[in-house]
Amino acid sequence: MLAIISRVFLICVFAASATGSQGSVGRGPHGGYLSASENFHSELVLDAKKGALIYLMNKKDENPRVEQASVYFLLRSGRFEANYYCAPVRHHFECRMPQPLSRKPGDEVTIKAVRKGLTEVFHYKFPLEPVNKVITK
Repeated sequence: MLAIISRVFLICVFAASATGSQGSVGRGPHGGYLSASENFHSELVLDAKKGALIYLMNKKDENPRVEQASVYFLLRSGRFEANYYCAPVRHHFECRMPQPLSRKPGDEVTIKAVRKGLTEVFHYKFPLEPVNKVITK
């Protein structure tokens, strides 16, 4: 019985780390919302004209890069769901949208990011959390 419980626990731990479990850690260096993962961090910056800007940084929140990286952006708002490709621009990715994000409570943004061959999935839920609050998801 103990062996079964140990296996279930290990499977749960592995599944959490494989799915990009992360925590929101407040404001990032570019004024957006930072989310941390095991391999790298993402910062979501909402821009009224450009849509969403995504920075992929190392664990020290430094060295944003687009080389050897890609970003896909999924927006869920009620029954509406849309995928957006994000284009690399200098040190970040721009996710252009036909209209600004609604930012309604309950809306969700999922970012699938690849940086230096490592893939992570970041989740942001509106309203975005206050700067100093640390959340573990």
